[in-house]
Amino acid sequence: MRSGGRRSLCGYPRAFRALDHTVAHADAKPVSTPPPELARWEPAGGGAQRFIVSGDLDYSAHDRVIAAMWTRAPGSVPRVEIDLGAVGFFDTSIARILELYRVEAAHHEAEVRVVNPSRIPLMVLQLAGLSALLGPGPA
Repeated sequence: MRSGGRRSLCGYPRAFRALDHTVAHADAKPVSTPPPELARWEPAGGGAQRFIVSGDLDYSAHDRVIAAMWTRAPGSVPRVEIDLGAVGFFDTSIARILELYRVEAAHHEAEVRVVNPSRIPLMVLQLAGLSALLGPGPA
């Protein structure tokens, strides 16, 4: 253990370190309290649904994001767009939720992708290797 109660992950691959949200000081506080309406569903046209998320999202928002997202079962909608344009902070616990939803929906031949990501969510998804959520890259 390193000083200050932090675990050292130096021996682990970089991808694992990026996904390990437990590496934090024992006294760490959540980034912020999520707003009352953290997420909502709206029609996106063409049979798609848009899941719009806003605010600063860390582990303290984990259960609320799951509760809001799973009001539409994975695969119950043929195409889901996850709008992260109004998200300021975003950690890997939230990225894991989005990836789990995408994988479950894919088993039902439904498409899930992130649209309009702000800078931090885009960076976290790319660093965590979750580019499948971002859809195909530019040609």
